[in-house]
Amino acid sequence: MVRPVPVYVVEPHHHALHHIYQAIGRKKLPFSKVLMVHFDAHPDLVLPPGLDPARCRDRDHVLDVVDIESWILPAALAGHLDRVLWVRSPWSDQLPDGDQQFLIGSRDGQARVTCPLPYFLSECMWTHQVDEGHELGLRVQTLDALLEAKPNDGGNAWQPEDRCFVLDIDLDFYSTQDPFAMVLSQSQMQLLRQLYHASFPDPTANPGLLEEAQAKRRAQLQHLKEQLQHHLPKAESSNRGPSIDTLNGLCHEVGPINNPQATSGVDLQADSSDSVKVCALGKPVDRDTDSGVDLRDDTVNSPVADAKVDPRLLDLCNDLTIRPPKGEPLEAKLIHDAGCTCDMDSQLPYHVSSRDEILALIKSTTRFLGRLNAKPALITIARSSLDGYCPPPDVDFVQERVLDALRELYGELNVSLDYDEPSAPGNLE
Repeated sequence: MVRPVPVYVVEPHHHALHHIYQAIGRKKLPFSKVLMVHFDAHPDLVLPPGLDPARCRDRDHVLDVVDIESWILPAALAGHLDRVLWVRSPWSDQLPDGDQQFLIGSRDGQARVTCPLPYFLSECMWTHQVDEGHELGLRVQTLDALLEAKPNDGGNAWQPEDRCFVLDIDLDFYSTQDPFAMVLSQSQMQLLRQLYHASFPDPTANPGLLEEAQAKRRAQLQHLKEQLQHHLPKAESSNRGPSIDTLNGLCHEVGPINNPQATSGVDLQADSSDSVKVCALGKPVDRDTDSGVDLRDDTVNSPVADAKVDPRLLDLCNDLTIRPPKGEPLEAKLIHDAGCTCDMDSQLPYHVSSRDEILALIKSTTRFLGRLNAKPALITIARSSLDGYCPPPDVDFVQERVLDALRELYGELNVSLDYDEPSAPGNLE
């Protein structure tokens, strides 16, 4: 008798880790050497700051410290995952395509990785060597590249025939928003990109240069955090990013969207001359012309008056007091979190897809998964709508179409819906 593939649908992505650990505990997944195939607009490969490496196999501790951007690597640190294939959205560029082989372990009591890519240096996660560690293989590719590759290209380590694999899908892979760009003006986001920008040496540089660059980055982030806390109100909650009420409130307008970085790389079989209509949730907030106030005008009632601080930060704080985040209280934590997502070289992916684009990407997904010639031991799906990364009006449509495609590919599924919050009103047709 063929058992149906278990599928767990969660809302915030890090809740998927609970079901992976549960499957390991029930021996539905092996304790080690698990491959994760990770469809997502974001890598989710940050190490949580509160993670104690000595407790990396303490399930309760790990689940308590992880968040949406930091839930995968703790499972690698514990030795459960030894391969991660990040299938990135066509419009995502946080990590370069290709293969990386590195160690994940502890150094001076902190969880660290030995991969010197800017993504890890920017998060202050890198170290030249670890005291104790596990080897981790990371491959980054788009669907197009994977479909064009030969079946055994890259070696058997990336083929699931001889190992158990977890299929993980974030629905924002198919349609992606930047929730911070939805509540801050374009000029505010541009100032954040300038303030939080950091340059890093080539990954092949001398370790001393890498250590120096990472130390500067750590000091930069701490300084910006302290200055924002000094000049702006402190956070009253621990919520990350805009609230769902704010995100849903931005869905009342409908208009054309301009996606300068939207190139899906799949044949959409659609007339490119047609305007894609989406809700206002799918385009950045532009409130830069709401007021003619000169941001350097000292007649404005503003908390900024510190000659030692970068004038751009003072401009930003002044502007935020005049034009606070749309629908959100002005808090230093929200602004710092937004700044940590961007610099002059990169920013969070932002591409609200048409229904044709979504369906084309889902079709490509099943084509690739079919080539693996293996069923996953477990499927986790994250809606990511309450945090605004997948457009709330579209999430039910995407979820149903993805589940339909997986049923067609794998047969019967045992689907568990592990979320309570209702989605924003959407049309499934």
